Amino acid sequence: EAGDSEELGIGFGQFENGESSGVYLAEVYKVKMTVVLRAEDYEYIAEGSAHLIAAYHGPENSVLSGKVLRVALEDSAEAGDSEEQFIRSVMMRLIGSKYADPGTPVPCTREFLEALEKRVEPVRKKGKVPHAIDKERPSILLKQNFSASFGAGSWCLELKPKYYLTARSRLLPPELSEKYRTAFFEMLFDRGAVGAYNPADLLSGDRVRITRAVRALWESGHKWLKVFKDGKGFSTRADVEAQISSDILLEEAILAMEMNKELSDHIQMIQMKEYVDSYGAKLILDELLQRFNSDRGAIEEKLWNIYMNPEALTVSDTQEESGFAR
Repeated sequence: EAGDSEELGIGFGQFENGESSGVYLAEVYKVKMTVVLRAEDYEYIAEGSAHLIAAYHGPENSVLSGKVLRVALEDSAEAGDSEEQFIRSVMMRLIGSKYADPGTPVPCTREFLEALEKRVEPVRKKGKVPHAIDKERPSILLKQNFSASFGAGSWCLELKPKYYLTARSRLLPPELSEKYRTAFFEMLFDRGAVGAYNPADLLSGDRVRITRAVRALWESGHKWLKVFKDGKGFSTRADVEAQISSDILLEEAILAMEMNKELSDHIQMIQMKEYVDSYGAKLILDELLQRFNSDRGAIEEKLWNIYMNPEALTVSDTQEESGFAR
């Protein structure tokens, strides 16, 4: 039982079919209610080298709805306590609790973890992360599902700039002077393996260099730039572009309907989209964008100016830029 703790707590017993049951103590009202974790209520979302994320898709539940489980994988380090402390003491102070959740440790059974692994295994990316779920861990983390919190159509970019440090030591002999001019990041890769990406470009504050770095990451396909929609990650650049194209194509039709312009044609477009996959939508969108090519540079310039100097905008400028954003 959660007892008299003021923090959300769940204690679990064991069922024969691998379910876990527990008692939840509401943080404000201190109302106890029984909670049952069932593997069939969870769907695979994503995973990294140390953890797997599964989102709750079961019946409406005051405790579990809008939450995800963060499950440790085998061979991952025991970083739970230090990670939770970092989120509480650093991240939540910087960006607020709305965007950072340290999670609640949830005791669980081996049977539940085995059932969960059996459920998610068919949809995991083969060969990318071979580690199985660590079924010896006594607990998992219950966390807020931020992709669900902000509604459908939520996009997330995960960017890992990587470090760009050069050696600074009087102990290096002259014959190794090249180490003073070569960043550690570049030393980790064979010549040409990194491509055009340079972490110093990304952190420079210079528009040309930042653009070059992001495009280099995008072209390289490295895991340092990941894209998610509604919490689900994309495997390839082509998948991302196809999804974006599909979304923009639908948005184009909806906005046109709002303005009552060529209404019947766009209604047909929406109806047709139900039978066209995202790659087909990309082909259609490429044709539509040809008429906007001459305006792209101007739009990018305006958006960059907003990013670099937002306080310099006048009221009329803001209205104009909001039109571009839309």
